[in-house]
Amino acid sequence: MKRICEATVVLVFLLATLPGAEASPLLDSRVAQLSTGAASWQQWDGFLTTVVKKLAEDLPEPAREQLRELLLDSRYQLVETAFSGVPNPVPSLVTDTWTRLSPILNQAVSSLPPDVSTRYKGFITTMDGVAALSGVGQRLGRQFVKKGDSMTPLASATGDVGMMQVNRHTWRGLYDLNGLAGDVKYNANAGSEILLYHLARFAIPRHEDKQPGGQLARATYSAYNGGPRQLARYRTASTIAALKKVDEAFWTKFRAVSAGQELAVKGCYGG
Repeated sequence: MKRICEATVVLVFLLATLPGAEASPLLDSRVAQLSTGAASWQQWDGFLTTVVKKLAEDLPEPAREQLRELLLDSRYQLVETAFSGVPNPVPSLVTDTWTRLSPILNQAVSSLPPDVSTRYKGFITTMDGVAALSGVGQRLGRQFVKKGDSMTPLASATGDVGMMQVNRHTWRGLYDLNGLAGDVKYNANAGSEILLYHLARFAIPRHEDKQPGGQLARATYSAYNGGPRQLARYRTASTIAALKKVDEAFWTKFRAVSAGQELAVKGCYGG
């Protein structure tokens, strides 16, 4: 059941990055890594630089000056934090920077053309979620559990390991098993790739969103959880009760995050 929480959050942000989706051009695959706490400080810096450059193309001059100041300040903060010995500085960097960037964007979007304004409002909503999730970064980034006096990789009885609960038996030979079990970044990247694969290879081509009761995110999660054959599991009447419960739990979490209630997932981690 822990898989529901991590996969839900990552899937929400992955869906926002798909070509043709009604999403901001600023969103890319790094958003998923930021939301799971798996991004490095170099990835965060690259993401922020891309965002600021794009914003500077669309926003008026007063906002551009604020953006230049924000980027410079963020670089100073980045150097100070990244080399201070903090194990993972990215969540605090995301939160602090977004606290300054969000008011700039909210003030500027009203002066933009309606179509551009709509895209930036979507970006603001998504980044509000990323920043909120960064505040519970250690819980979202859980890769290990304590057993006695030692830490062991988070694992299920069926072989699902790590933060994204990637199954070591299903994905053997395609991903490094030691990396899946012992490296939170590797595990998060693998899980994100698998989610995107099921979405782009199966859910979209098979038009799950056009089926009665169909929904791309639900189909993608069903396939992530049970394989391509289970793509329509969530909308199939003959699905066994235990699997229906899993799919409904996912759907509850997904809708909460999509509605801007990102911190609802804290319940999965005892928060």
